[in-house]
Amino acid sequence: MDLKIFFSPIEEEHFAHIKQANSFYKNIKVYTDKMPPYREADIAIIGVNEEAGTEHNKGTAKGSIEIRKKLFNLKKRPRPL
Repeated sequence: MDLKIFFSPIEEEHFAHIKQANSFYKNIKVYTDKMPPYREADIAIIGVNEEAGTEHNKGTAKGSIEIRKKLFNLKKRPRPL
C-alpha cells in the first residue's frame, strides 16, 4: 500500500536551519521529498492539520508544525565515557 496517498510531506523550510548532528531532527527519518522506511519504526509522529468544528480553538491546524519546531531542535546528550 502506498501511504503517500494519506500523508503530505513536511515542508523542509521549517527545519533547513537545523545543522547540529546531535539534534533530534538529524537523528530521525522525516517525510520531506520521499516516504521514509516505516516498517521497522518504533514510533511515528503524525500531525493532523485540521480545525473544522473548533469554534473556540482556531489555529489548532498549525499545532503539529509548532510541536515539531520545538521537538526537532532538541539535542541528544553526549554519552558518558
